[in-house]
Amino acid sequence: AALRYQQKNRTYLQRATQLGFGFLPFVLESTGFIYANSDKLLQDLAAAAEAVKMIPQATLYAYFLKRISVCLQKNLAQAINRRIFDVLSHSTLATDPTFHYQMIVGS
Repeated sequence: AALRYQQKNRTYLQRATQLGFGFLPFVLESTGFIYANSDKLLQDLAAAAEAVKMIPQATLYAYFLKRISVCLQKNLAQAINRRIFDVLSHSTLATDPTFHYQMIVGS
């Protein structure tokens, strides 16, 4: 996660600074691990939102984590389904004239 954080900074920080913006990478692994700086961002967002929404920081932070978890799980499932579909739909054995079952089992 630290390596990916550094890679994102190298790629985007200078460009964002040149345009007058700040940049803070958000790194989330496919296992659900949140990089420490990304976790701190979520905690800071929860603290700032507490004053506006009048909802306790701990509640907002827990909501953010649950929301990210659900989105991650949903998108991982979609990626798996897409991959399965791609593998199955590109299986040409059923229509390949050089691979006919009668050639294998005999007539």
